[in-house]
Amino acid sequence: MPEADATRDLERDFWLAEAATREAGMLAHAYYFARARAWTKADSSPVSDADHAVDRFLHDRLMGRRPGYGWISEERPDNAARLDRERVWIVDPIDGTRAFLKRRPHWVVSVALAVSGRPEFGFLYNPVCAELFAARRGSGATMNGHPIAVSDRDSLAGCRMLATPSRLAPERWARPWPDMEVTRVNSFAYRVALVASARADAAIAFSRIHQWDLAAADVIVSEAGGVMTTPEGKEIGYNTANLRYPGAVVAGPALHASLVDFIARNRQDAPPG
Repeated sequence: MPEADATRDLERDFWLAEAATREAGMLAHAYYFARARAWTKADSSPVSDADHAVDRFLHDRLMGRRPGYGWISEERPDNAARLDRERVWIVDPIDGTRAFLKRRPHWVVSVALAVSGRPEFGFLYNPVCAELFAARRGSGATMNGHPIAVSDRDSLAGCRMLATPSRLAPERWARPWPDMEVTRVNSFAYRVALVASARADAAIAFSRIHQWDLAAADVIVSEAGGVMTTPEGKEIGYNTANLRYPGAVVAGPALHASLVDFIARNRQDAPPG
């Protein structure tokens, strides 16, 4: 495909995805106030009517308009045919279902398009807080249309960290973490959005995490000047056979380097959390 045609296609995909993300967010919002029916999946994670309804809406809207693309979603069985597709939608209908079910506002609808294994654009929509985070590779990141950027903090001591506090407990590390302002936010994608908009300095997850948790957040924080890798500092790829990663670390470049170094020097074998 000629470069000009590919660029026009991505432009159309971007606006299609933005409109679909907004509508999906309002659908989820309706369930949020109506108290969706919920149950537990085989992996012990919660799911609700709202997750399934938003997944159906996004699949019908996005794949209906782009039937030749691949599809990855938390709430739909994986189809290996996606591995042969250059362009793949990566969706989490509700990232932060636990918060959603407890009527806490820390959840988002997450939609990204990966091209050749790299997110080209992504959206995170939190309708409760009326926040739409968006980014297109090479064009910067925004919240509600206004440019955002990560903080310039370079020191772990005193940083605003989004993490599970118990996972940073001293007994799990060769030496304790420096004193930090640690806050727990259920949705990892929303944690990343808060880092991208400098309302937090860093975010860490040490437990299993999937590409649908990461794709939209990855391009948003990258375009905001930040870095996302595995805790070992390895690059995260998309539309791979294995959709899982052992965690993620997100921050501005200097602080990210300090985080990866601290983890490498002090991590001990311990149960995830």
